[in-house]
Formats: sequence, C-alpha cells, structure tokens
Amino acid sequence: SQISREHVAKPSDVLSIGQEIEAKVVDFNGEDKKISLSMKALEAPAEESTEE
Repeated sequence: SQISREHVAKPSDVLSIGQEIEAKVVDFNGEDKKISLSMKALEAPAEESTEE
C-alpha cells in the first residue's frame, strides 16, 4: 500500500530484487527489528479536485 498512489496487486509487479529505490522510513520497531518504508510518501501530493 506504500509503493504507489495507484493500485499495485503485487510488489513484484513494480519492484525487483536488488533494485535500488528511494523511500521514507515511516516506522521503526527496534524490538521486532522491523522497518516500514514508503515510496508513496516521497511522491508529490495528489491534486485534489474542487467542486464549485
């Protein structure tokens, strides 16, 4: 859910092993030794449509 603003069925559809990416650390759990990353957080915010 943090790969792209568009729907991605499987991460392997967009990413491959060994591929270098830029991502933002959004959570770190030292106890469980887990890091949550987000590529989506680095994208420009989606423009919101305004209704008049």
